[in-house]
Amino acid sequence: MVRIKHGHWRRQTQTTRILNQAVHAGLRLRPKLYYQLFLSELCDVQDVPRPAPQVADDALNAYVFEKPAPLPHGTSGRIDLYKRGCFVLEAKQGSDAWEGR
Repeated sequence: MVRIKHGHWRRQTQTTRILNQAVHAGLRLRPKLYYQLFLSELCDVQDVPRPAPQVADDALNAYVFEKPAPLPHGTSGRIDLYKRGCFVLEAKQGSDAWEGR
């Protein structure tokens, strides 16, 4: 028998709610406009800290949106969400597979 804690079920329900809101708000159509709000709300639901605002000293930007990143040939770009030592996330255009389940 599998026991699910009440808090876990609530997080699942809240996650589904913000996924549905994101779909209706246009995340599938314009992911670059909505991904920061969506990911911030997802952090709230999962009870983890939101990314911090960027500061001038890039060495202090350990968990931020839009972190500057050097690219080949001397150009530069930005990482959509960066957490030092953990992950890099790039928001991409979705597909029509999500139906708000």
